[in-house]
Amino acid sequence: QWSSPWSGPVTWRACACDDACQNIVLGGDNSKTYLSSNYGNSFAVDASSATASYSSLAMSSTGSYIVAGTSSGYLSYKYNGAWTNVLTIQTWTAVACSGTGQYMAGAISNSVVYYSSNYGASWTASTLITAWSSLAYSTSGQYLLAGIRGGKVFASSAYGVSISILEGSSVLQWESVAISSSGQTMLALSSAGVVLRSADYGSNWETKAIFGSTGVIASDATGQYLLVAIGTSYIYLSSDYGTTWSYDAPSYGWTSVVMSKDASIAIALQSSSVYRGTAAPTSQ
Repeated sequence: QWSSPWSGPVTWRACACDDACQNIVLGGDNSKTYLSSNYGNSFAVDASSATASYSSLAMSSTGSYIVAGTSSGYLSYKYNGAWTNVLTIQTWTAVACSGTGQYMAGAISNSVVYYSSNYGASWTASTLITAWSSLAYSTSGQYLLAGIRGGKVFASSAYGVSISILEGSSVLQWESVAISSSGQTMLALSSAGVVLRSADYGSNWETKAIFGSTGVIASDATGQYLLVAIGTSYIYLSSDYGTTWSYDAPSYGWTSVVMSKDASIAIALQSSSVYRGTAAPTSQ
């Protein structure tokens, strides 16, 4: 069951959480970020954050690091209560963060991916230029999964260095990606609602579902529990690695979804409301 414990003053576009989904960050249109430290029961404005239109957020395993991308601003990260702007003002379409926060990445629309291997102190650009849409790091940071609009899925197995095409995937408009903690299971969701899954680090792929419309995909630590929030429809749940799916929330027009590593807590965004549910039989 999903419920809405909190509603905010802006239209939410992005969210991220730590491994337990105790610490959660929200970003929306022309606003500061909002933070929760109580599993989403309540949120407070992060006064230290910039007022911007946030397009993507990522968080480390304990919540110590937050990485933020905006639709027209800096790539930034937060540590110990302070935000640091890095690189230049761009249209950032996606960000990612490893478990410790040592590895961070940010993608610029129709340009390059920047990655950092030293907690955001310095950044290096990839050589590949394309229409990046989404990023996801494995917990260690060794595997970086990347979706693009109008091509196959890409990945790096070297902590963000040497991002290359995964030939076994399909050419589609990939809008969202997710990855298991180990990096072995990789998932991609297209603008037509096609869910593609690899169980061998991206070598082979199979279609697990077709939902007919774009959305956002989230995975637990193992890739067993999956959530797909369709922007014009329902939230769908799978508890068997994507083999079967069921409706898991009403049709509300979802913009983002994340879940804890054990799948006991999930957070989904719809307009100005924050919804909380679960992807697993257990609950927090």
